[in-house]
Amino acid sequence: MIRSWRALCIIVVVFATASPGRTAPAKISDSAPADLYFGRMKLSYLGINNTFTDARKQVVAYTNDAGVMNKLSFADEALTDWAKRYPRDPQLARSYFLATEVYKKIWVKSYQDKAWDYMHLIIAKFPNSYFGKQVTKELAIGYTEHYFLDPLPCPPVAPVETPSPEATPSAAPAKRAKNAPSPEPTPSPEPTASPEPTASPRPIPTQAPGGPKLDIRELPCIPAATPSPSPAPPSPIASAMPAATPAASPATH
Repeated sequence: MIRSWRALCIIVVVFATASPGRTAPAKISDSAPADLYFGRMKLSYLGINNTFTDARKQVVAYTNDAGVMNKLSFADEALTDWAKRYPRDPQLARSYFLATEVYKKIWVKSYQDKAWDYMHLIIAKFPNSYFGKQVTKELAIGYTEHYFLDPLPCPPVAPVETPSPEATPSAAPAKRAKNAPSPEPTPSPEPTASPEPTASPRPIPTQAPGGPKLDIRELPCIPAATPSPSPAPPSPIASAMPAATPAASPATH
């Protein structure tokens, strides 16, 4: 009876591990300890997740704030260090997903590309996780990258020369008849607005085969800085001290 019971247990264990579609549970050694820190800022995996979660709540769409991107760069560096040291950690799927959600709100090409890469990394390494299934649905619907192009300097605008009116000899004022109406003033011509400078057109990147859709925005051109006039040299300041008078020679006796 004891031998048959042991044989039955062995058969059940072998069948459970060899069944198709089942993945072996993660080992304890695959997970990073909670008190281990990564990157230059020494962030734990909880600190990495908190950084991405807080930024996801604070950042609005189409942001390109340099302060936000600088803060996220340290968390991304720690995430990369964590993935190198514990590549099979199942908690990486959550961190990659949180990073993707905040990177999609930053309309800078490098962050949009990183979100695209992280989504495919989740599907490749954690396809059966909750986050892998969410990303698979999103990519099936269609993913679009949004970012701004770097502004270009405005082209120089040629000054518009206005012809000066020719001088006409002044005639003697005619005598106005008594009780005659005063002449109406002639309206002055309205000033013409100078054309606004626009940057020269440039080619816009198109969608690559198998890549995401692209929504690229143009920013206004940057006008050229006008040189400030050089300060005039200081005028010499006369000395306020009185001129020295020659001393009188002593009288001779």
